[in-house]
Amino acid sequence: MMDPFRKRLLTPQAQPPMAAPRRGVKRRKMADKVLPQRIRELVPESQAYMDLLAFERKLDQTIARKRMEIQEAIKKPLTQKRKLRIYISNTFTPAKEEGEGGERVASWELRVEGKLLEDVRMQQGWREELWSIRSIQDRGREELVCQDPGEVEWWWEELVHQEHPEGMRWWEELVHQEHPGGMRWWEELVHQEHPEGMRWWEELVHQENPEGPSKQKRKFSSFFKSLVIELDKELYGPDNHLVEWHRMPTTQETDGFQVKRPGDVNVKCTLLLMLDHQPPQYKLDPRLARLLGVHTQTRASIMQALWLYIKHNKLQDSHEKEFINCNRYFRQIFNCVRMRFSEIPMKLAGLLQHPDPIIINHTISVDPNDQKKTACYDIDVEVDDPLKAQMSNFLASTTNQQEIASLDAKIHETIESINQLKTQRDFMLSFSNNPQDFIQEWIKSQRRDLKIITDVIGNPEEERRAEFYQQPWAQEAVGRHIFAKVQQRRQELEQVLGIRLT
Repeated sequence: MMDPFRKRLLTPQAQPPMAAPRRGVKRRKMADKVLPQRIRELVPESQAYMDLLAFERKLDQTIARKRMEIQEAIKKPLTQKRKLRIYISNTFTPAKEEGEGGERVASWELRVEGKLLEDVRMQQGWREELWSIRSIQDRGREELVCQDPGEVEWWWEELVHQEHPEGMRWWEELVHQEHPGGMRWWEELVHQEHPEGMRWWEELVHQENPEGPSKQKRKFSSFFKSLVIELDKELYGPDNHLVEWHRMPTTQETDGFQVKRPGDVNVKCTLLLMLDHQPPQYKLDPRLARLLGVHTQTRASIMQALWLYIKHNKLQDSHEKEFINCNRYFRQIFNCVRMRFSEIPMKLAGLLQHPDPIIINHTISVDPNDQKKTACYDIDVEVDDPLKAQMSNFLASTTNQQEIASLDAKIHETIESINQLKTQRDFMLSFSNNPQDFIQEWIKSQRRDLKIITDVIGNPEEERRAEFYQQPWAQEAVGRHIFAKVQQRRQELEQVLGIRLT
């Protein structure tokens, strides 16, 4: 039974128009989505909604936790090791005799190129796919032409005797002979092996490149900080035997390097490749490298390995935590018995060196019979993890936020409407069960509220008796009330008729 003092909410049709819009929108909470217990008892099917709400809360918590994990992970350098295949090849141009065009002096050209193994596999996959397409085309032509040998002989005779005055339409007729749909035979030929349509090409491209065609292929020079080619000093002298390339802020990336020099004899050369590590890596002093088990690493990784060694060997002072008590190995390396934590970066800087370059020995052959003019070398390089871009896109993505906010607003509005309908239902149900008692209690409640609103102070005990309304002031109050109603009705008539009544 509904409390009789509860007021009935006005329906939207009975609500007066708002004087001005609200200045701010009320912030919604998760609790506003919860159905009250009295509604769940009234409608048992609403438990399915509560189960979905609990699942949504769990899903939101999981997504929020994953977002925090991604934000922490993206702050660290995310790289993965890949194989970079370096191709070193050379060509030889012999000298031309007088009177002939071309170079009069023999020369050779050295090329240094490279690609990631992923790109190499992709190109091999393209070649295999294109080769299979050509095989499909050949089979299609064989099926088209050799379907009927008699037809082939007739077609050949007609072609030789030029019985086709319409010109090259004989080819079109030949094609359309078995394919009345016109040039769609090519699409049918391709789709014979690829029912999904032209998406096979997109799948071929994206097979090794999940990031899509928008991801630009990395240039070969972007992997290196410098490249030095050292030629035979006896052949080219002390001033012309070095070819150097160093990265500059304005350097344009390239897919390879070329060196051209005059010469007609085999030349031994040495290539020194310095990798461009991001973040920078350093080579440790041999003594410290053996102690920590780290040869070349970033400064942060070296500091972490050093701290793990200090912690494992309990070198931190037990009383003064900011000091490290050096063991015999540290005393030999750092030349001190005791040092502060803050002194480690300064002392470590003197023990770090530039990484060793990659050294490749190659012989430039000018013998035309030599088939080994191309050499391949695989080196390990670090590239950005593709997941890093996906993580950044995930954090910056706002694709579904507006849709989610719109659905949340609809859910809140629906819950408010359900609560309002439940209040109206309780009001009507209480009235139908006992109309007389309900009206009396409702009038009492309305009267109390009216007094509170108008700040009128009265005596309920006197007002409940009939003698209270038989006093002289009651007649005057009735007359004033009737006069006010007449004036109100008069103003309404004047507005409707557009005249002023006198």
